[in-house]
Amino acid sequence: MKERTELELMLGNMLADPVFFQVDQRLRAPNLFSIFSMEYQKSRYSSLLAYFLNPNENHGLEDSFLRQFLSHALKSMPAAADKDPDSLSPIPYAKVKESILDWDQLDVLSADLRETMVTTDYPLGEEGRTVDICIWNEPYSFAVYVENLIVPKEGWRRYHGSGMRSQKSLTGEYVLDLYRRWASDQNPQPYQILPVSLRLGSLRSAEQHVTRQLEYPWMIDVLNTLVKSPTVASHTRLLITDFIEHLRCAYPEFLEMHGLTHQLSQLVDQYGPAICRLFDHVAECSGCDSDDDLITAYHDIYRRHRACVEALWLHADSVSYPLLTEIRGQIEAMRFDEDMVLYQTASSLSGTCKRWMEETPRNGDEEVRAPAEIYFSASVGSCGIFVYQEPSRGMVDKIWFVAREIAEEMEMELSEHTPTSRNFHLAKKYYDAFSPIEIARDFIRFYKLMDDIFKELHR
Repeated sequence: MKERTELELMLGNMLADPVFFQVDQRLRAPNLFSIFSMEYQKSRYSSLLAYFLNPNENHGLEDSFLRQFLSHALKSMPAAADKDPDSLSPIPYAKVKESILDWDQLDVLSADLRETMVTTDYPLGEEGRTVDICIWNEPYSFAVYVENLIVPKEGWRRYHGSGMRSQKSLTGEYVLDLYRRWASDQNPQPYQILPVSLRLGSLRSAEQHVTRQLEYPWMIDVLNTLVKSPTVASHTRLLITDFIEHLRCAYPEFLEMHGLTHQLSQLVDQYGPAICRLFDHVAECSGCDSDDDLITAYHDIYRRHRACVEALWLHADSVSYPLLTEIRGQIEAMRFDEDMVLYQTASSLSGTCKRWMEETPRNGDEEVRAPAEIYFSASVGSCGIFVYQEPSRGMVDKIWFVAREIAEEMEMELSEHTPTSRNFHLAKKYYDAFSPIEIARDFIRFYKLMDDIFKELHR
């Protein structure tokens, strides 16, 4: 583990750093979206965008933002425009193409779209699917279906190992449903339809033959221009200003590459180990009463500078560590179980087992998830086992009870049982220097411990 004096020195220097002060002041500035904890809440973002797009609302934008949105959507090209669209569906693309909205830019920008209707969570098909934002206009007989692709930050600690879950875009599903409706003789709608994906993050639309691809940065530029219009209401100016600043702070790597991202990189380069160890502790501690001065400092710094520390942690966790490829190779060479599943992010490796998932109790149609995960985090510098509270409290207690006996036989030290709201460490080891072979051996040992626990539980 990093020497206490080194960590203490890093934290002291960080708090005195002018760059830290600037970032902290900016992230702590009052903002409606941060106050109401709306980070990464796609439904809230969709509701706000629907409000701006709707010319019947009292924002003062009238149909100006809507016309700009449609103009950019029609101007953009589908990602797979040069590929054979008939490979996507058995329905002939020629039939589908007749129903795709096809306006030129002048038509859109000169049209009167004040009779347009906008809603969120619009039902589509007979299987309960919905589209995030639906825009339709009866006078011009068109509808636009918008999927709002907002991907949460992937810090493995923030979501307690959720990297083992996959993000899914539903665009492909609703576009295929449209294919069926368009090709049906019983379809009473004369509307032309345009599917659009609006993306902020790394997730792409599953359907790329007809879906127009838009990115958030252009929208922010447009809103920045429109907010200066004299017709815009004062409350709209506040909403737009706070929304843009909120997005820039939440997604600086996409929206502010040379500003906040550069400052975060500076701080992580200098103080990364201390930041990650601090966050590693407070993220899983539900409030300790330790007399340790360093632990007390962790909680005090986090309490006073929470937004800044979290932003630094997420940035540190997004940094790529080429060493992980070598460690993964060593783990693959040592693996003894073909059911082992590995997942790799920029800064971490996670491992679980198909059998653990099959043996985990579940309710109805809920997602099957193993109640434990082996991990190595290069940003924190630790390897260990996470046990999740989510699957079943009874399962968690059984794992802990059986683990003590098996760990004793394996001469392995378990972590102190300090459960939080969602997870706890069953075992954990810190490293000062990274040796791929040593880390791989520890990873396999922890995996074997967890596998032996499951074998004992399901005898």
